[in-house]
Amino acid sequence: MIKTYSYKSIKAGDRVLMRINANVSITRGKVSESSTHRIDILLPEIKRLLRKRVKLVLMTHVGRPIGSDGSLTTKPIAYYLSKKL
Repeated sequence: MIKTYSYKSIKAGDRVLMRINANVSITRGKVSESSTHRIDILLPEIKRLLRKRVKLVLMTHVGRPIGSDGSLTTKPIAYYLSKKL
């Protein structure tokens, strides 16, 4: 069962699944710096949860692929987030 959380009820070691809207432009395998606003506004909440030492899982998608499409990978988004965190 998926539960909605109250920030006060989260404690270290809890697993938190966060669905993020990371629709950004990806050019040549990199997140376009001009389109990072959607990710940047999430950073304070992500950092707040990480400071609580939770096991944070971020969930997103890129585009609407039909079948397997390697150009719609979320790896550039993960790399951008890793630099910012």
